[in-house]
Parts: sequence; structure tokens; C-alpha cells
Amino acid sequence: MKIKKQKIFKLGILIILWAIVFSTILCTAIPKASMAEQDTSSSQVSDSGDSEDDEDGSGGGLSIGLISSLIEKIDAFIQTVQDLIPGKLLLKAIKSWIYSIIDDALQPVLGVFGRAFLFTPSVAGQEWVRSGWSTMFFFSLGLFALAVLISGVRIMSAKGLSDIAKPLKVLCGALLASISSLYLVEFFVSFFNFTLAGVVREYLMELGAKCSLLGNPESSVFDGNIILLATLIPPEQIASAVTQGHSVNYFLGAAGGILLSGFGSFFIAILSVIIGLRYLVLCLLAITAPGYFTGAALTGTWAPLAGWVNFYFRTLLLQLIFILGWIFMVAISDANETVGSPAAVVGVSSMLVNLIIIVVMDVVAIFIWVVPGAKAVMNPLTLNGGEFIEKAGDFGMRTSKLAHNVASRFGWDGVRESAYQAHKKAHNMRDFGRDLRNWNVNKPATTIDRQTFENPGIYEIEKPQIHGGRVAIQIPESIAPNLAGQIKASIPEIPEGAMSTRGSRIYISSEYAARAEEIVKEHCERLTPYWEVGNQYMIIQNNIPVRSPSPPLNGVNLGPWKK
Repeated sequence: MKIKKQKIFKLGILIILWAIVFSTILCTAIPKASMAEQDTSSSQVSDSGDSEDDEDGSGGGLSIGLISSLIEKIDAFIQTVQDLIPGKLLLKAIKSWIYSIIDDALQPVLGVFGRAFLFTPSVAGQEWVRSGWSTMFFFSLGLFALAVLISGVRIMSAKGLSDIAKPLKVLCGALLASISSLYLVEFFVSFFNFTLAGVVREYLMELGAKCSLLGNPESSVFDGNIILLATLIPPEQIASAVTQGHSVNYFLGAAGGILLSGFGSFFIAILSVIIGLRYLVLCLLAITAPGYFTGAALTGTWAPLAGWVNFYFRTLLLQLIFILGWIFMVAISDANETVGSPAAVVGVSSMLVNLIIIVVMDVVAIFIWVVPGAKAVMNPLTLNGGEFIEKAGDFGMRTSKLAHNVASRFGWDGVRESAYQAHKKAHNMRDFGRDLRNWNVNKPATTIDRQTFENPGIYEIEKPQIHGGRVAIQIPESIAPNLAGQIKASIPEIPEGAMSTRGSRIYISSEYAARAEEIVKEHCERLTPYWEVGNQYMIIQNNIPVRSPSPPLNGVNLGPWKK
């Protein structure tokens, strides 16, 4: 019933609109016809013999022309109303407006894809980079001069050649690193361009041959629009698309309308911002290289250098992700008509698959570069170098632990021992990185760190050669049984006789020593060491011994206090 009323209401509106238009046309057309009739009356009177026929003919022509024009205008109006009532006209206007906005938004970013997507432009070739690097280099020379004065005092008071050689090595290393920093940055940029050009050259040649746009596939003829078009349409269509002035947004809209056009353009714009920021960061890293190189070498704190190297190569390697993603998208677009193509297998268009790849590239770039880069920027003095060293140590520990387990399974004693030593070095590297991150290098350690890592009173690892191939972990006798139980629970595959406890020592076979050491370390980090001083107890707080009338909670007694 409601639908019928709506139809009647719409029909009534339509009739009223028709009546208004009809009246308007009559009001404007009839006076014009009368004026035309008055202008031609003199010529009609001249021929008295045919006056009656001419008058009838002219009157009939006037009526037929008026009715024909009126019918055309009514038809056009009816079509307009038919488009307006269901919203077609409004939708067409909105589509045109949105496409225009998206086109205008994409135009400024398309150039980024042509300049810095597949290849990294020269860094040292930028005048402002060379100027900034020179300024930073002279600043680092000032630090170098200050270091020479300080080192001169050390050299004058040195007792042997070794005391003289150490500051000289630091000074020479700092100077050479500062001088060569810009050249090293440019060298690795050129090296990556040369290496990755070999990966993408074949695809550029094939694309250039099919679209007949390139005479030299390695030239810079590719602009951003063509590079993106190659990922969305087959190469055979690119030449005609460029000739007709069709942009990326044109094909996105044709394939999926406003939704796909807006979705794709949004993530393409994000990718373009990341590409532009990547090149800008490379330039800034080149400018600041002398400061980080000299500062790290002169202070002996390697966190700034580690942070700079990590951030630089992470930024440089981002280009590899872009190239691999582009090659994959071009291959999918080229195989769009193939029955066995990746897009055809899942029943979707290659354009949609490639847009998903662009989204994946955005996400990967954000997680492996944008997020770590933001952390580095928030720690400008070290570029988050301490965390990088700590994570590298964690990775080394996991790798050496895996190698140790494999070697133990196959009975490779030499590999097992090497993995054990590598695990210890990686462990020290992780702790060193943690200290760098917390700026604890060359400072007294905190209470637990000092006792856990430096004081052998809590635990000490003795080499396996001392105890017939087994590792001895020396710990306070009061916690030895508890720790032995934790080790057995955490490493259930330990056979009988592979571990034993005697007093303050836990003996364990070398193939399980690394894991056992981790368990002991984690347990001891939760303990607070204390010593007995008569009827009181000595506790270290903020690196200062403090007397306490009672032992601390979760504490471990290390015996009498020794000054």
C-alpha cells in the first residue's frame, strides 16, 4: 500500500513539473512565433494569387515546428527527471567530483614513483646534502681537535707503547670515518642500485618492448604514472593509455568505481609518502654521519654508531621490498588473461590482487622501517643503537641455542662446544646492548646486575674441562636444590646422570649447560643479595652499601660482609 501511494505521489509531482514546463515553453514560444509571423506578413501579401495557400502553409509549418520542438524539450525534461528521481544524476555528479579530487591528489605523488621507487637517486649529488655534510664534518673536526688535546695528555703520561697506540687508533679511526662517511653512503647507494638493476632489468626490457615507450630500458624514461600503470593493466595497454592521457585513477575507477578508486589511491599515496621519506632520511643520515662516527669513536660508546648503521642499512634495504613487490605485481598484471594466473585461480581481478600487494607493502614498510625509525628519531643521540645491539644478541643466543641442540642430537662435539661459546658471547652482547640502551656503560651497575654479572658470589660458570666434560654452576647452597628442580622441570629430556648437585655446585652435561645457565640467570635476577654484619644485614641500594635490621624480601644470603 505504501509503495502504491509513493508511486502516485511521484506521478503527481511529475505531472505538475510537466505542466510547468509546458506552460513555460508556450509562454516563450508563442510570442516568438507571432513576431516571426508579423515579419513575414509583407512578403506573403505580395503574391495575391497564392496568398491563401501560403498563409495556410506558413501556419501549418509554424504549428508543426512548435510541436516538434516542444516534444524534444519534454523528452529531455522527462529523461532529466527520470535520472534525478532515482539519484542517477546526483550520483554521476558526485562520481565526477570525487574522481577529480582523487586525480588532483595523485598527481603530486606520481613523480615520486618515477624518481625513487625502483632506484635510489644519488645522495652525494644533492647540493644541500654536500653543504650539510661539510658543516657537520667541520663540527666533527672540532670534536677531533678536542680529543687530540685530551689524548695528548694521555700519551704524555703513557708508560708503554700499548698505552700510546690505543688513543692513536681511536683518533685515526674517527678521522678516517668522518672523511669517508659521505663516500661510503654514496657507494652503498650505487652498489644497491647496480645490484637491484640486474633483478629488474629483464622486466623493464619486456615492458618497454610491449608498450613501445622505451628505447633504453635502463633510462629514466619511466615516469610514476607508467610505473604504476604497469602494476594495474597488461603492458600491451600502457601505450594507448598514456597516449589517451589515462591515469592510474581512471583504471581504478573503471574496475571498481569510487570505492576501489578511493581505496587504491589512498594506499598508493601512503606508499609514495614512505618512498619520499626514505630518500629524505638517507640524505639526513649522510649529513649527520661525521657526527655519529666521530662521537662514537671518541667517546667509546658504540650505541650511536650501531644505531646509525642499523638505521642506514634498514632504510637502504627498503628498496628491495619495493622492487620485489613491483616485479610481482607486473607479473600478475601481465598474466591477467591467463587461466592459470594467480588472480584467475581465486576468481578476482589482477588489479584487486595488486592493490592488496600495495597494502601489504605499506604494512611491511611501516613495521620494518617506519616504527623503528620513529624509535630512532625519539633517541637522536644514539638512534636506538643499544636496542639494536640487544636484539642482535638475542638473535645470536637463539641461533647458537638451536645449533647447540642440533649438534647435541647428532653428537657433533666440536660444533656443540662452538655453539656453547657463541651462546655466551651473544649473551654478553645482549647485556652490553641493554646497558647501552639504559646508558649504563662505564657506570657502576645496579644492585642485581652488579651481583649477577660481576660478583661470582651468586653464581659462577666453570669450564667443562675442569669437571670431565661437565659444566659446574656454583651458586649459594641455600638455593641449589630449588634451582636444580627448576632445571629438571624446564629441561625434561635430561637423562639420569647428566645432572647432579653437590653442595653449592650443580653439575650438568655441556649439551644442556646453555639452557641451564639461562634458567639460573633468570632466577638470580629476581634475587636481592645481602650480607651479614653482626646482627644486621648489608644491602646495596643505588650502588651504595646500606645497613638494614632485617634481610630483604626474596633475598639470598652471601655470607659475612667483606669490605
